[in-house]
Amino acid sequence: MTSPLPRLLFGIAVLSGVRLAAADRSLEVNKAESRIEIRVKATFDSFTGTLADFQTLLVVDSEIKRFFRAKVAFAIADVKTGRAERDRDMAVWSEQGRYPIAEFEMEKIAPESIAGLHTVRGKVTLHGMSQAVEFPISVITDRQQYVIDGQTTIDTRDFGLPLIRKFWFLKVDPIVHIRFHLQAAPLEIPATPPAP
Repeated sequence: MTSPLPRLLFGIAVLSGVRLAAADRSLEVNKAESRIEIRVKATFDSFTGTLADFQTLLVVDSEIKRFFRAKVAFAIADVKTGRAERDRDMAVWSEQGRYPIAEFEMEKIAPESIAGLHTVRGKVTLHGMSQAVEFPISVITDRQQYVIDGQTTIDTRDFGLPLIRKFWFLKVDPIVHIRFHLQAAPLEIPATPPAP
């Protein structure tokens, strides 16, 4: 099966190509220092999935210090739980072949200040369905580095995904906890060469 990552990268690249105002700055996430975790509770086998890769689009207005565009997307195949068999089961359960990408897109952040705690509103798209979400994040910045932390929960049943049960009494909780830590810096824009 062809990896969905090239299509995902293309979509992020198209969004990144949107013309920015003079005060707008695109941020580049340092993936080595960032992490996204997906915690799942089960009767006997709770686990935490981590993302082997993900793509981001973060744009901040550096004059009034607020985010006005944020998007995080990843291929379902890049969620690793520590056991290959469980990863295969998750791929079947999530219909990864039909719905290879999950994403979050921010629609609003309040208050309109970047220091401290903020409420983020947006939508999560998973299994071909989108649902509104709202959760707090903290942002610490000196305008050279941005540290963004947050967590939220989603109910997988809201995305048309079935409950997972085995032997009638073993159950996987449909409420999934997502925690993220992102470290980013303004993207360096190469100097324009002088006209001939």
